[in-house]
Amino acid sequence: MRWLYLELTGRADSAAEFARQARSWLTEARMGLFPELSRGLPDGAVLRPYSHDLDATVGPPRGTWAQIVVYTEPTPFRGVRSTLYAPQPWQRTLDDLAAVYPFDIRLIMSPLDAAGRLIDATAAVSVVVSRDHDDPRWVRFIIKAPASLVAWQRSAQTGEDWIAFLERWAGRLDACYGHLTDDADDTSGTALEMATQRLGLDPPTVPRCHEVLRGYSWVTICSPELAGRLGGVPALTASGAFYQVRELPGGQLLLRATPRLEQYEGAAVERVFRVLAPVLLPGRAEAASAPVGARLVAGADAADFQC
Repeated sequence: MRWLYLELTGRADSAAEFARQARSWLTEARMGLFPELSRGLPDGAVLRPYSHDLDATVGPPRGTWAQIVVYTEPTPFRGVRSTLYAPQPWQRTLDDLAAVYPFDIRLIMSPLDAAGRLIDATAAVSVVVSRDHDDPRWVRFIIKAPASLVAWQRSAQTGEDWIAFLERWAGRLDACYGHLTDDADDTSGTALEMATQRLGLDPPTVPRCHEVLRGYSWVTICSPELAGRLGGVPALTASGAFYQVRELPGGQLLLRATPRLEQYEGAAVERVFRVLAPVLLPGRAEAASAPVGARLVAGADAADFQC
């Protein structure tokens, strides 16, 4: 199953700033990109836990099953709180973000069939806000959705809507990095990070997003500093490697490689790599470490193109 990943990296230097950003992201991403699932959320506490029994009724017919997961400590094994969605606990979670100041919070949603059963236990969308474990001022804002629930492969408009969302929020968060792709991961980061770095709780490149570009995705947002080193809009447009090059109000660049995601392969990937190599994360991209179907130039090392 292919998954669509949207991510933006920004900073929040206080609990209050984190809470404000996270509350807006969790609310607006849910309603803006998944309106049908949002409308299916229950009005009361009627959902039941999922016990790996696909025949079990876990919610109202044609509704949405949802779970709120909060990590309060910088480890995946302790400080985990999981709550079934209901309006009151959801609102309480949003209201308490500054006081709790979690390292990770995610809303997971999945559609139910006419009998109130999960249609596919493996198909769920996630709206995530995750603070870096080593430098918690850095925050990753993530959306993850499977192809079965997001029609980007059948509808060009879906891709346009997600790009518009990415662009709008890159400005709101003053993001130093962003991507829209189907070969990333909500924990391990970009395909390039997975192919060149030792995996851990967070991609170690996150706090360096003004210094090095974390990947070269179908749609990539790079910081103003990296944009300047690449020659800005004129040079990147003239390179012919991109379908769109747009400067955002904060000086970041939105780089879209091809009109459709499925067109971003082969020669198109290599063109983007060669143009962005001067600022890309160095390291030889090992195919064995990359995700299946990674849109990378296997065996290439950006350091070979850097002075």
